Amino acid sequence: WDEDDNGGESLSTEEEKLTEALFNLNNRVTLVGVTDELPVFAEMLGKVFPWLAEAVTAEGLGLAIEGDGASRRKLRKTTATVSTEPKACPLPHANASPKNNRCAPGNKHWDLPDEPDEETREAILRHNQLDLKVYEAAKARFQLQKQALGLQK
Repeated sequence: WDEDDNGGESLSTEEEKLTEALFNLNNRVTLVGVTDELPVFAEMLGKVFPWLAEAVTAEGLGLAIEGDGASRRKLRKTTATVSTEPKACPLPHANASPKNNRCAPGNKHWDLPDEPDEETREAILRHNQLDLKVYEAAKARFQLQKQALGLQK
C-alpha cells in the first residue's frame, strides 16, 4: 500500500487492485448483473429481492393471505401494502447518447463514428485490461447466480 495524495491508502500495484476488486465482487456484492442480459438480471432481482420484482404480490413478499374473498377485501382495505393482485413495477430502460457530447472545440457537438478506428480500439483495450478481467469474473459469477436461481435458458 502507498499513501495517496489525500493521506489515505491506495493500492500500489495493478495485481493488488485486481485482487481487491475480485475479492469485493465475490464477497461484498449480493447480486451481479451484466447489460448483455438485462432482462434476465431484472428477473434475478425479483427472485433475490422480491420487492423489486416486476409483478409484486403479497405471496411474493412472503405475506400469508388466508380466508375467503370477503376477508381478502377487508385485509386490502386495512393494510394498503398487502394485495393479492400483482402490482406492475417495470424496470425502466433508457439508453441514449447526449445531444451534445462536447467533444468538438468550444464544447460543441462532434459526430463520432459508430465504431472506433483500430488504433483507438487497441488503446482502449490496453488501458482497460483490469476492467476486462473484472468484467470476465463478473460474467462468470452472473452465470453461476443465474444457474442457482433456475434461470439458465
